Amino acid sequence: MSDTHPYADGHATFAPPYPAPDPYLPPPLAAVDNPVDGQVVVDLDAYAKPNRKPPFWFRHDGRSWLMRDPGEVDWQQQWAARRDPRLMIRLLLPPDQREDFLSREMPSDKLKHLMASFRTHYELNDDEAGDQPF
Repeated sequence: MSDTHPYADGHATFAPPYPAPDPYLPPPLAAVDNPVDGQVVVDLDAYAKPNRKPPFWFRHDGRSWLMRDPGEVDWQQQWAARRDPRLMIRLLLPPDQREDFLSREMPSDKLKHLMASFRTHYELNDDEAGDQPF
């Protein structure tokens, strides 16, 4: 190896200086639990949903069913339900109703009516929902 090679002595001779820390990047992991005053812009731990709606009840096949507020569904599960109507129903029904409901037949036009009523009840606008399942 030539003595003129930039790494001849094991160090780069042309390395640029380290950039200054970006003030908009999050702090190192150790500082995340103790932010400096003013760093927290939104405190989700203190968030309470405004104008909470009553539960959505409907009747199907001689039984009453309950669908919960879609805002209470975990965002990752909601995203996974975009293309899976059965998963969507599972997420909205209480655990003790899921298997019984999914074991019953329902024509697709009734499901469409159910979901339209559900959207109306929770004031979900189709235009705002985009790819969201609910």
